[in-house]
Amino acid sequence: MLYVHDRVWTSAGSAAGLDMCLEIVRHDHDHDHGAAVANEVARRLVTPPHRHGGQAQTTSRRPP
Repeated sequence: MLYVHDRVWTSAGSAAGLDMCLEIVRHDHDHDHGAAVANEVARRLVTPPHRHGGQAQTTSRRPP
C-alpha cells in the first residue's frame, strides 16, 4: 500500500516501499525523463526469484 498526501509519503510492506522509492525517483526528475529514469532503476533492482520446489520457509536451527 502506498499513500501520498501533500509532502508525506508512506508505504506498508517491502514491495510497496520499492514502489514508493520509484515514484519518488519519477517525481524527482523532470517530467520528460522521470519515467525513463524510474524504469531504469527498476530494471537494475528487480531480479527474478529462483527457488526450487519443496524448500522450507523456516530454518530448523537457530541462527548464530
